Amino acid sequence: MPCVRMTESTLKANSATTVVVGMSGGVDSSVTAAILREAGYRVIGLFMKNWEEKDASGVCTSKRDFDDVVSVCRRLDIPYYSVEFVKEYFDRVFKTFLKEYEAGYTPNPDILCNREIKFDAFFEKAMEFGADFLATGHYARTEIRGGVPLLLKGLDPSKDQSYFLHAIAGERLAKVLFPIGDLPKTEVRKLAARYELSTKEKKDSTVRRHFRRSRGSSARRRSRNRVSDNFRRAHESRRRRGRHRRSKTRPTGRA
Repeated sequence: MPCVRMTESTLKANSATTVVVGMSGGVDSSVTAAILREAGYRVIGLFMKNWEEKDASGVCTSKRDFDDVVSVCRRLDIPYYSVEFVKEYFDRVFKTFLKEYEAGYTPNPDILCNREIKFDAFFEKAMEFGADFLATGHYARTEIRGGVPLLLKGLDPSKDQSYFLHAIAGERLAKVLFPIGDLPKTEVRKLAARYELSTKEKKDSTVRRHFRRSRGSSARRRSRNRVSDNFRRAHESRRRRGRHRRSKTRPTGRA
């Protein structure tokens, strides 16, 4: 999309389409919004808060990320909003992660979050904002074949995220856009610099950081510690037996 020169008629046609961009405060979603804005779409930036977290200095990381979203949206001259899914995330992602992990499985929080929050609860919220499409900064692509929406790999093999999106309901894909899916990460960084976005040099992050560094309630910390102890004992028991039960390993929280 960024390599195509838009005609006046195309820009006018696109202006009738509303696209809500899920913005994390990172460079990928920032460039996604910029590409769509340049293409003439009516773009709305929507920040999603899923977790209560502070860095080592006590600064709330979600506030810092939202500040970056505000900076980018003001630069692009698009409206922006913030929505909160802390409870939904804890109930539908974190608790599922703990339950599966304690049972000896290897759940992936990114897959769970995409299925349960980003492309379900957050998707529905985007539609409430009048969106025709939801766009995100994932490195993946979609294509309609025979009327069926398909999920395809991102063209940058080092950044492809289609695996983490495979659990999204098929009917949702028809209303999802991945504008940077055909770009390499290096080009995304260059575009961020060309658009003069404040996030152009911001480091990448993932949902998994919450499970490594979260400073939630004492009850949540106790639950995580119990899970870690149980998982460690199970792992040590399997290691001593000299084998690993592969049937107990699967990539997602649920089949």
